[in-house]
Amino acid sequence: MGDPANFELAPAQHEDIPRLADIYAWALLLDPTFGFSYASEAECKMRMIVILEGRIGDPTWQHIKVVDKSTGMPTAWAGWNTPNDAQIREYDESAAAKIPNLEETTSEGDCDSLPGPPPSI
Repeated sequence: MGDPANFELAPAQHEDIPRLADIYAWALLLDPTFGFSYASEAECKMRMIVILEGRIGDPTWQHIKVVDKSTGMPTAWAGWNTPNDAQIREYDESAAAKIPNLEETTSEGDCDSLPGPPPSI
C-alpha cells in the first residue's frame, strides 16, 4: 500500500468522468456477478459516464476523488447524494403513499402468519 502522504482528496470535476468510469468498471470486473449486469466493460463504463454526467455539478450530489500525487491521476472516488428539504419531503410522501393502511386492509381475526412460534425457534 502507498504512503498516505502520496495521495490527496479533491472534488471530482467534469473532466474526471472518463477516469472515474474506468475505476468503477475495473472494480466491478472483479465481481463474479459482473456479467449479469453488463454485457461488457465498455457498456459498464458508458453507463457510468452517463450517470456521472448527470450528477457531477448537481448541488445535491457530492463526489470526491483520491489523487496520486506522483501521477496526478485519480485512483479512487466516492459519491453520495445530499438531497434538499423539498426532495426529502417528496420522497417521504411518496414512500408513505406506498404503505397500505392496515386498518383498511385487515379485519378482526385476520392474521398473516401461522399460529405458533416463529419458524426460527
